[in-house]
Amino acid sequence: MALNLENVVGFKVQITNVLDAVTEGFIYSFNSQNNTITLQVSRKNQSRKSFKIINCQFIKTLKVIGEKPPNNLNTFKKTSIRPSQVNLNRVDQYLNEQLTKNALSYRLKGKNVSIEGQAIFDALYKTFSDTKWIGSKIIVLDNVEIVEPYKFDSVKALNENDHTSADSIDMVKRIVQRSWEDLNAAYMNNNVLENDDVYDDDDNRKGG
Repeated sequence: MALNLENVVGFKVQITNVLDAVTEGFIYSFNSQNNTITLQVSRKNQSRKSFKIINCQFIKTLKVIGEKPPNNLNTFKKTSIRPSQVNLNRVDQYLNEQLTKNALSYRLKGKNVSIEGQAIFDALYKTFSDTKWIGSKIIVLDNVEIVEPYKFDSVKALNENDHTSADSIDMVKRIVQRSWEDLNAAYMNNNVLENDDVYDDDDNRKGG
């Protein structure tokens, strides 16, 4: 640009970019190294200052719309923005929480399993928080396994010689059965809606 932006720091300007989007604000700084300007765009009634960084290569027009700042721009140039204090302990806690959440989400998602299998797992996990995937098998209470296709008859003791798992198997089977009933009901509702759409299309064709 022909205009030396260092000489207009502190002025209120109107900038139009190559997409004809218009931004107004005060030029807070100009960086000649990366050819960008920082525009202070916050309003007077805002307690916090907002800034927008603009690449000069994308500026179509720049128009000064405010009066010249007092004291030969020195007041504005020397104005420093005090950054908000960052609580590093809270940041560290947040990052750890997100890592834990992501790790848990990863463990709860079966790898290369059917939608129905994942739905069965999710239903079991709501009741038994120790439910886990081992390969394509769902393991519950460390003594019950559910194999593909994750039906009622797919539930069995993890150890065939463990006769104490009968109650656990019965409870797991009831959850699996109820989950499949919910899945089948959802599939039926979807089919009804799809059929209704087909009928509507046929009726529209006939009516046309």
